[in-house]
Amino acid sequence: MLSCFSCGYARLLRLPHQSRVVPIPEMQYIQEPTAYWYRAGVARAFITPRSDVWLAGFHPKRSAIGVHDNLEVRVLVLVDLQGNGIAFVTADIIGFMRNDVERVRKKVALRNMEIFVMSSHTHSGPDTIGIWGAPPFISGRDEQYMSEVIDIMSKTVFEAISNMRSVKIFAGSVNVSNLSKNIREPEILDTELSILSLIDVRTGASYALLVNFGCHPEVLKRGNLLITADMVGVLRSRLDDALGTTTLFVNGSLGGMVQPNIKWRDSEAFETNEAFGSLLATHVYDAIKKTTELRAENLIYCRKLLKIPLKNKRFILAALFGLMPHRGVFASGGYIETEVGVVRIGSVKIIMVPGEIVPELGIQIKKIGGAGTQIWSLANDEIGYILVKEKFHTRMFKYERAMSVGSDTGPIVMDAAKKLLETRCCSGGAQ
Repeated sequence: MLSCFSCGYARLLRLPHQSRVVPIPEMQYIQEPTAYWYRAGVARAFITPRSDVWLAGFHPKRSAIGVHDNLEVRVLVLVDLQGNGIAFVTADIIGFMRNDVERVRKKVALRNMEIFVMSSHTHSGPDTIGIWGAPPFISGRDEQYMSEVIDIMSKTVFEAISNMRSVKIFAGSVNVSNLSKNIREPEILDTELSILSLIDVRTGASYALLVNFGCHPEVLKRGNLLITADMVGVLRSRLDDALGTTTLFVNGSLGGMVQPNIKWRDSEAFETNEAFGSLLATHVYDAIKKTTELRAENLIYCRKLLKIPLKNKRFILAALFGLMPHRGVFASGGYIETEVGVVRIGSVKIIMVPGEIVPELGIQIKKIGGAGTQIWSLANDEIGYILVKEKFHTRMFKYERAMSVGSDTGPIVMDAAKKLLETRCCSGGAQ
């Protein structure tokens, strides 16, 4: 009976005709290293479903009625002086589970490149987890759509590789006040907006821009039934047009819960979204003015594999009824396997966490890492909220507790992040 339930319910989705990506080339290695500069390549593709879809976030049984703006995959490939590379894959989706990330990695399968996949966490995109369909038996996750997205991601990585050029990398950050708010603990908020700016060595023009800021993309609320990238789409559009660049967005410490600090009216939803995304872009311009160049060094990157006890009964039932992938949890004795990653680009240290970490823990990680440390949430997995264990069972975090693997998640993730920051791991690989 369970095997039947695990099939779930799939709607036929088609991607836009504009979602064209180049074929995967026959190759085993990335381009030859350079003695002086980093090399980088960017590419993008649409992943917008063309027909009705269950929307993720807020509550189940929200069915899309149309498309306001396209959802995208954007890829930045970065290669160091030794020819080792990283592909940063960003996607306008609620979350991308680790088993799906592994499928992307297997499709790319370059021995000297690591793949990291980050989700923007838009609440106006398709349900890629499965729990926002029509419980108890109808999953919101469409496996055909997921396969198409995985294929597009992998092909877009190769397209980015084909666009490689020599770049200088500049890093900067600014503190942004009054743009976001923590509705659980207003006094605890990570207001740092960090950027990596990649400048084409040959032309001196902006080639790529990566923006890291912690905030739920929830300018569009639960009443919206149109597919949209929310504030992230507006932010990218403003920066792309103004700077002639390709912008990628990665979320930061957004758990607990960090939302846009706006006055919201249903009749002005998309106007408010335009205004918020544009305001966020102005702060990026401020950060660009304060950047310093990173010395071209070898990239340091690795992943630490974790096993976290699954104690959330909702998640267990969702896996049993086929609403979401079971991820081998029943065979493992009740543990979910996930990962924490670290990337060092010169003086910049990036910690990648597999869910929505609360600002309190994110700020602790930044203190351990020191200046230049960034928190990338929803990286390589979506296991829900990552909370402070001592506050896990408080009334304040009732909702977040219901959307978390368990109380052990926070301590396990924090321990892994600390060890990765304190250990100068070698390029590539999982520990």
